[in-house]
Amino acid sequence: MTRASGPRRSIAFVMWLLASSIAVAQSPPQAPGGSPHRPWVGFGGGWGNVASTTTEGPDVLLGATLEVPIAPVAGVRLSAERIWSSTRDAGAVSLRQLSADLMLRRTLATTGSCASQFVVGVGAGLYAFSVESTSLDDPTRLGYQVSAGVDCVGGRVTIGGAFGFRFIDAPHHEAFSSDGVIAPSATLAIRIRL
Repeated sequence: MTRASGPRRSIAFVMWLLASSIAVAQSPPQAPGGSPHRPWVGFGGGWGNVASTTTEGPDVLLGATLEVPIAPVAGVRLSAERIWSSTRDAGAVSLRQLSADLMLRRTLATTGSCASQFVVGVGAGLYAFSVESTSLDDPTRLGYQVSAGVDCVGGRVTIGGAFGFRFIDAPHHEAFSSDGVIAPSATLAIRIRL
């Protein structure tokens, strides 16, 4: 099994999940009387990188979220994500993330099928690094993140894309070229109202 086969299988699973969710998106929107405080569960994937001068792909991100609205324009999002990358000298590098974000929304336009919303988020989390070539002495770090994107919010389904940046202290290892890691990402996600 090659190093990239795990991320490829995960990407294939996410693509299947996104494609099967399109059928849910075609269902009629929730009645206006439904609760706006019902949570959303989401799955997504895209590009992510553990930024360092020595990283060189495959740059894959997969994630799952649970978002609970707390006001018409705000919510709390819990995320579990993983980024795969690699380095020339140390082999595969991955970053696992458990985080909580405050999400703020502003409606840009409304069409018959969805409301286009600009979404920004800021949060903090636990970030665990792993390097294929060796075990790290202190792989889990606290960090924070920011994100911005656009969602198409329907009655039952939301489809959206976002750019994000994570800021984390780097473990002591030759794979990391500085004391801090910036981990950027670009993701596409589908969220379904529970």
